[in-house]
Amino acid sequence: MIRSAGGRCRLRSGTATSIDKHLGFRTQTINVVVSVATTLAVVVALNMSMNWVLGVFGLWAILSGLLQLGTAVRRWKSSGAQWAMILSGGQSALAGTFFIVQARMPMPPSISNVAGYAAVGALYFLVSAVWLSVSQLRRKAA
Repeated sequence: MIRSAGGRCRLRSGTATSIDKHLGFRTQTINVVVSVATTLAVVVALNMSMNWVLGVFGLWAILSGLLQLGTAVRRWKSSGAQWAMILSGGQSALAGTFFIVQARMPMPPSISNVAGYAAVGALYFLVSAVWLSVSQLRRKAA
C-alpha cells in the first residue's frame, strides 16, 4: 500500500515484501520453465554429441545465472546478505560462457568440465543459507 508522509509517497514495508514475493515467484517460474526446456534440449543433444550437451548446459548456466543475479540484486534491500547469491549468479553466467567455448572444441568434454562448477555452486548455496539463517536469528534476538 502507498501512504503519504510529509508530501512524499512510499511503500509500506509489508507491501514491499509482498511485491518482492510476487517478483520472486515470477523469477522462479521463469527458472522452472528454462530448466524444463533445458532438460528437453539435453535429451535431444545426447543424440548428437557431448559437445552439444555441454553447449546446452552452458546456455542454461548463463540464463539461470542471470536470473539468480537479478533476483539477488532485487532482494538486496529487503533481505540483505545477497552477496553470495550475486557472486553465484555472476559465476554461473561466466562459467556458462566458458562451457559454450569448450563445447566448440573438437575434443569431447568430460564430466570434470562441470564438476568444479557444481562444487562451487553448492558452496555458494551453503554459505548463503548459513548467512541468511544467522541474520534471521540476529533479527529475532534484537
